[in-house]
Amino acid sequence: MRLTWHSSACFSVESNDTRVLFDPWLESHAFLGSWAQWPPIKDTKATVLNTKYEYIVYTHFHSDLFDSRFLSAYLKAAKLLKHKPTILVAENSWNQLARSITNIAGDSANVKQISSGEKFGLNSKDFSITLYCSDHCDPTLCGKSIGCFSSNPKFRSIDSVALIEDASSSIINFNDAVSSNLDVHLQKMGKKADLVMGVFSAAGSFPQCQTNFTKKDIEIAKEKFIDSALQRLTIAAERLGSKYIFPFAGQYILVGDLSRLNNDRAVLPVSSAKIKLNELTDKTILTLNPNEHLTLVKGEIRSLGAEYIEPIDDVKDEYLFQNINSRYFYERRSIESIDLKSLEENLELASQKIARIYDNNLDYTIRITDKESNFRWFLNFGENLTWGTKLPMLKNYSEIVMDLRLLDGCVRKSPGYGGFTSMHWNQAHIGSHLMFHQTEYSTQAHYLLNFLHT
Repeated sequence: MRLTWHSSACFSVESNDTRVLFDPWLESHAFLGSWAQWPPIKDTKATVLNTKYEYIVYTHFHSDLFDSRFLSAYLKAAKLLKHKPTILVAENSWNQLARSITNIAGDSANVKQISSGEKFGLNSKDFSITLYCSDHCDPTLCGKSIGCFSSNPKFRSIDSVALIEDASSSIINFNDAVSSNLDVHLQKMGKKADLVMGVFSAAGSFPQCQTNFTKKDIEIAKEKFIDSALQRLTIAAERLGSKYIFPFAGQYILVGDLSRLNNDRAVLPVSSAKIKLNELTDKTILTLNPNEHLTLVKGEIRSLGAEYIEPIDDVKDEYLFQNINSRYFYERRSIESIDLKSLEENLELASQKIARIYDNNLDYTIRITDKESNFRWFLNFGENLTWGTKLPMLKNYSEIVMDLRLLDGCVRKSPGYGGFTSMHWNQAHIGSHLMFHQTEYSTQAHYLLNFLHT
């Protein structure tokens, strides 16, 4: 089995002349336009675009994994070559990803949803993939031994984990789901992997978007987050009896106006992650430069391409300069196009939607503030949810400062639309478009923002 790392979470695996591509993010800037690939992808896009992959796998719908523009380009190129790939996704209770892929692919690809835990044969020679839906439950409490969804929709996750096997070797792609406890489920099931792949840095707005943090607070938070991520990766490898760890999918760079936040992200070069991982475990840590390969035979590394080398600072400076004027999706609209009365009406409807699924007593306020005007919207999570433009702030709160155009885009959703939109709270949060001033962070309250749309 041969693995090729391309960029970010994008890699491909080949066994017995069958090629499988994972999570190709090779065209668009992700998360409303704020994330760019790092290191620069250079020839990677053309290499992947001109390769026939029998299968393309998407582990979840975040835009640094599901790049709809690249998928369109790939399927267009494949059609000219009379090639029709099969696209695989894990079946879950939402299925927005499968619907969105189907809308793009039409008859240019076969879209297949695989039940969690179902082994799917990739060819007739023992090459297979098993996708597991991941959640954030504690399996030691619920006693379940497979990936599952909580019955409460507020706690459903969107990630999936892939177990790739051929006759002699196995790889587990945890991607972003290293913290999901799925390694415990898999261990209980007796699953093993020769190589474990997983994220090693922070994909999100913490700590760089915490406006109440001092520089020292940020540095402490960065170090703590990175150490925790690396520890989780080594623990997962230990549970699954792995010989090798491949840290990946942890690098990106903020472009445009948000590039000022780059130094405060909990992100480190993969070459630095390798050094830290070597201090935590005696397992072999593998890294690759873009488009380099490693080969597994009977669970052992038989060949290994050039290891990752971080580009010099001049390359990064030039890359940022080229992208400094990048505009985010919502900036393509004018502020004058925002109708405040309609926005308030939509926020009213969206808040009612959250109220219908809210069943806790969080004693917490979220105040959403436009960064340029006096516009405010309050959500008070008490015994019941209350909302409006003027409410008292509870003792524990989070103030979110954002662009009014982004707020308008996050709240509005076309009637009857069942998929997901890139103008979404989750995408804005991860893309560092929201600035936070808070006494503490309420996971449940902030998660409910994902339902704040009409």
